Amino acid sequence: MIAVIVISLFVALCCPFIPGGYENEFILWTLRIPRVMTAFIAGGGLALAGLVFQALFRNDLASPYILGISSAGSLGSNLAIFFGLGHFFITSLNFVFSLFSVAIITLVSKVKKVFHPSTILLTGVAIGMISSSAIMFLQVFSSERDLMQMTRWLMGSLNIVGFESFMIIAPFVLVSLVVTYFYAGELNLLSVDDEFSQTRGVNIERTRKVLFVIGSLITAPIVAEIGPIGFVGLVIPHIIKKFFKRDHRQLIILCFFSGGAFLCLCDLLSRLILSNGVMPIGVITSLIGAPIFLSILMGKRSYSN
Repeated sequence: MIAVIVISLFVALCCPFIPGGYENEFILWTLRIPRVMTAFIAGGGLALAGLVFQALFRNDLASPYILGISSAGSLGSNLAIFFGLGHFFITSLNFVFSLFSVAIITLVSKVKKVFHPSTILLTGVAIGMISSSAIMFLQVFSSERDLMQMTRWLMGSLNIVGFESFMIIAPFVLVSLVVTYFYAGELNLLSVDDEFSQTRGVNIERTRKVLFVIGSLITAPIVAEIGPIGFVGLVIPHIIKKFFKRDHRQLIILCFFSGGAFLCLCDLLSRLILSNGVMPIGVITSLIGAPIFLSILMGKRSYSN
């Protein structure tokens, strides 16, 4: 575990200095370092959220985006772009719509009188489909300029200046990391079986609600600040669980640091591939994550625990 943490931190420390140009203090402290720090905290948060959702659903294919949180947030941002609002409203509406999707899922669970994984999952899928349809509706009536901005935003981007995005994301992720670690024992039990968890004294419904909200609160500010970055919350927990014992006391820390290093490397690739620009980071994570996703589906081991 220590080796993974050291390697992850080494990657994060090296990324600001690749490629050249870091001799310029403005580039280093205003562009490179804030960008890498934001990538690390966002990647770690998405991987942590993915680990939590996979334990709650007992399914290695669960991720922060399967619940419709990112789609709802994307709808909020696209609405802001459509009506010509500024960056503040793009991120604010994203965050509000993300939390609104969480409220809808919680409301549906209350109506059904049970906070069951299948209820959460199906409600999230419905929210995602509605949000995606609404985004396409907006794009049909958008100007060419707004359509390009919407498409670019949906790809995800770390084109940030200064530490503002990092300061917004970090409190949510770090607090959630601490709280999740205290629930590591419950996650171990929930990932096995509901009846087994109950016999060990776990309040299943309350624990699921708390962990679901934690996972959502991690995802919402990340999507609001840098866009819907896919596959990080899916592939990193799966890889870590493949090579390490399924004890969430270790998995939580390993996923956080590995997810951070992974997104830093993806960001580095996005800066190196184009000589006269930066490729959206969501393209890189999808190109890497999609083959791994297929390998999960085709693997001998069942993805449903």
